[in-house]
Amino acid sequence: MLVSKNSDTKNYVQHKHRRLHRRKEITSLPSTAQFILRLFNRIIPHYIPVAIKLALSIGILLTLVMTLLGAMIIHKQTQLMRNQIKLQGSTLVQTLAKSLGDPMILALPSDKALSKNDPLDKRALLLTLKTMITQITTSPGILGASVYSDDGKVLSYSGINPFLKDAPYEKQRQRYLTDRLKNLEWKWEDSPQGYISAITFISPIKLQNTTFGHAVVTFNHELLDNSIAGVIQSIIIATLLMILLGIIISYVLGRRLTRPLYDLMEASRQIGHGNYSYRLPEQRRDEIGYLMKSYNTMAQGLYQKAQVEDAFSRHVSPSIAKEIIANMDRNLLSTKHVHASVLFVDIVGFTAISESMSPERVAHLLNEFYTGISKVSKLYKGTIDKYMGDCAMVVFGIPEQDEDHVFHSIACGVAFRKLMLRYNELREQRGLTPIHFRIGVNTGDMLAGNMGPAERIQYTVVGDSVNLASRLCAVAPPDSVIITDNTYNLSGLRLKLKALKHKCIEIRGITEPVNTYMVQDLHERYTDKLDQEIDRITQELIGANSEQLMAE
Repeated sequence: MLVSKNSDTKNYVQHKHRRLHRRKEITSLPSTAQFILRLFNRIIPHYIPVAIKLALSIGILLTLVMTLLGAMIIHKQTQLMRNQIKLQGSTLVQTLAKSLGDPMILALPSDKALSKNDPLDKRALLLTLKTMITQITTSPGILGASVYSDDGKVLSYSGINPFLKDAPYEKQRQRYLTDRLKNLEWKWEDSPQGYISAITFISPIKLQNTTFGHAVVTFNHELLDNSIAGVIQSIIIATLLMILLGIIISYVLGRRLTRPLYDLMEASRQIGHGNYSYRLPEQRRDEIGYLMKSYNTMAQGLYQKAQVEDAFSRHVSPSIAKEIIANMDRNLLSTKHVHASVLFVDIVGFTAISESMSPERVAHLLNEFYTGISKVSKLYKGTIDKYMGDCAMVVFGIPEQDEDHVFHSIACGVAFRKLMLRYNELREQRGLTPIHFRIGVNTGDMLAGNMGPAERIQYTVVGDSVNLASRLCAVAPPDSVIITDNTYNLSGLRLKLKALKHKCIEIRGITEPVNTYMVQDLHERYTDKLDQEIDRITQELIGANSEQLMAE
């Protein structure tokens, strides 16, 4: 059985756990709140760039400020225009009242009551009054002008005023015809001229502090309304343009300010992918520049650490190196009792082989041997404990946890046997010396941990089970895998292996002989994929050592 490892499983499980936890929190709320939260989660993205947040924040702040400022300007402009039209109207009606301060004019009858029998001077004065009123109504923005006697009778009028027949203030004439200056804002929706919005100014006509009549001038209030609407429209357009310009400028500035953050995000992503050589340009003289400098320093430290770990992993197994580095802050000499499996493999007749070969070829032969056992060990979670001359020691179940370490250790031995048999066929075809080997595997309790003096420690396993595996390797026949009967009789193991009873071996240090089994192969359901892996590793060995094979 080959062991595969999915590097994304842990992240997927954590993400799924967070989603389930968030879903449980939502489902615990009332139905309305659940609907709102789900709608909010669908509409609002989970990631909003800082530039957009900055633009939105400045846009909202600018909107509030410009809205408040626009409202103040509109209020001031409206008040100013109202005061101007009131001043203009008051001035005009008072001027009219002063020009009509002749008692003879005010004593005239209404122009409708004038007859041909009246004296010529009366008719002339009345015509003068009529002309004066008509001229006033021809001025822009003036809807009408009127003159009333002290008893409220109209002497002359032109245009409209609020006291005409059917006008809104027809029956309230006496209320406004007083001895003080007044103004009246009013509307006449169904006038003969259609809808009218007006403001009327009323001034008493006095002579020696005696009121003889009233002058009435009506202005078109729509001009003021239109002017105010124009001012409001201009201010709104200016406000919107300022808000839009502010959002655009803030977004551009935000993008410029956050560009280093995106660089830092990319740098963090590169670090996450193991690219410790990635660097940021240190051209800023601010806090972000200091942060970039700190990142480069950190990246350099991680790069050096990775180089140290890589060099360390070349001398010890990567899993052991990771275990040691992860526990640097603990007691380096700490050990623990474990139940694990150990495999020993050595080259048969290595002394005789090395005497007939040059040191370079001996080193090359050992490298082939070590490479083969290393690649096969990775298939079954095996950890190379150490290389000892022509012997290699592989442990299973420690430091990496493995519930099936017994089977994996034996399967590793079978896989290495198949690999070397195929590789030896190639060597023999080229007239080279085949590499014969012995393998001993044992399972049991042992002591694992960092051992040795404080200045030079080594992670390894020791104990009687380890010694027994080494002795089995020493007495095993060439090109064979030997295990004890205790290992073979473990639960379920017989169904996975093809093994023959070997012989009872007397081993030094053990009082009773040890019954052994010779493992020939694995069960068929475990060999299909194994054969493919053996073919792959064989081709890798041939490709890596083709020049040396030809040289030998």
